[in-house]
Amino acid sequence: MALTDLYKLPNTIERHRQEPLGCFIDGFQEWLKVNQFSLSTMICHISYVTDFSEYLVKQSISHPVNIRSEHIELFSRQYDRQNATSQKIRPALYAVNRFLSYLKTIGITIDDSCDKDKNADILNAYCDWAVQSCNLCSSTLSIWRGCLSRFFLSE
Repeated sequence: MALTDLYKLPNTIERHRQEPLGCFIDGFQEWLKVNQFSLSTMICHISYVTDFSEYLVKQSISHPVNIRSEHIELFSRQYDRQNATSQKIRPALYAVNRFLSYLKTIGITIDDSCDKDKNADILNAYCDWAVQSCNLCSSTLSIWRGCLSRFFLSE
C-alpha cells in the first residue's frame, strides 16, 4: 500500500511528503498497516504527522533526531488552541506518539537526555502492572507511556 492508495490529489500527496518527516510517511503508513490500523485511522494519523512536520519546519527542525519532548508539548498546545477543542488534541498526540514509535523501530529516537524522568521507576512499575492487570497491547501501552511521561515532566 502506498500513499497514493490513500490520497488522490497530487497537492495532498506532495504536502504529506514534505520535510522533515515526509520521507518517513510511506514507512509509517506501512507500519500502521502491519499493526492493523484501519484506513481511516491511517489517514488521520498521517494528517496529524504532516501537521506536526509543518510545525517542526517553523521551529527550524530539519530531521527527527532533533525533535525534543518540548516540541511535542508545544505542538500539542498550539494544535489545541487552533482547533478550539481539547478533544482534538488526543488523536494528534496519539498520532505523534505512534509516529515516534515507528521511528524507534527503524533506529531513530528522540534525545530526551536533558529531560531525565526522575519518575522512571514509577512509570515502569505502573506500565508493568498495566500490562499484567489490564492485558494491554503494546500500542496502547506506548500511548499511555507517552502521556504519562509528559505528565511527569510537567510537575
